[in-house]
Amino acid sequence: MNYKKQIYIFLLLAVILIGIWVVGALCLRNNLQTCVIPYLDNPFFDFTGPIGLVVILSTLPLLFLKEKVYKAWRIFALWAIPLSLLWIFLTPVYGSGGILSTGREYITFLVSGLFLTISYLLIIYKAWRYRE
Repeated sequence: MNYKKQIYIFLLLAVILIGIWVVGALCLRNNLQTCVIPYLDNPFFDFTGPIGLVVILSTLPLLFLKEKVYKAWRIFALWAIPLSLLWIFLTPVYGSGGILSTGREYITFLVSGLFLTISYLLIIYKAWRYRE
């Protein structure tokens, strides 16, 4: 499969994750009884939006770069995303309290920020290394 098609698939999945997060958040905010969304109490719902946004932000620059840069990022993403999800799932929903609470929401944003930062650093380094 062409690497541009793979990037578009990543983007589509990220948009779907953000859409699920937005619809669920609107249902919760408006306390709609007609919203029958069984996943709202599921831990999956907590991180769909931040992860989707980070995937979009880290994948968009790859559309304009060489395939070698994409392949290097893909290797990183194929390891980082499952490990991040595992870390999020293993974290308790609510932290211990205090200033440095390590609840699931905090870990989700921490992992998302780390993924985005490492992605950008990797993309910049590989783009600079493979330039003509």
